[in-house]
Amino acid sequence: MSNLSAIYGTATREALTWHGQGACQRVEDGRPKHDPDLWWPTSSTEVGWILEGKRICLTQCPVLEQCRAYALDRANGEKWGTWGGTDEWERHIIWARQDGRRVHKVPMHLVEHGTTRGVNWHEGRGERPCMECLSVKRARQRERDQRKKQVAS
Repeated sequence: MSNLSAIYGTATREALTWHGQGACQRVEDGRPKHDPDLWWPTSSTEVGWILEGKRICLTQCPVLEQCRAYALDRANGEKWGTWGGTDEWERHIIWARQDGRRVHKVPMHLVEHGTTRGVNWHEGRGERPCMECLSVKRARQRERDQRKKQVAS
């Protein structure tokens, strides 16, 4: 059985019998065929990883529909990672639309980090900007400080 049964426990083990057949669980020569970071990226800047994981899901996974149904079932609480070819933001959008809510948030993997928009995205979420966005924020602050000095003199 997959490593998920150890994480989620016995009750979920039966519900995840299909999971071991997923493209994300394939093993060759005793090692995972694909890097787990394709489905569980560790940084918002790994856009290529996210897209590659989704591509593998959509083109190679024999249990895509079961995986997607599992991820979209709110009782399972799959808020992170790529499941059934959808990332957490796509599931958030689907759930919001099911509830009749509009979605105004920009998905993390669509944010252009190292830009003003990236800084605004981080600040809108109340989080510290990534290093790329932090350098832009600092540059903006220096520009503001220089303008204030010019106006004052």
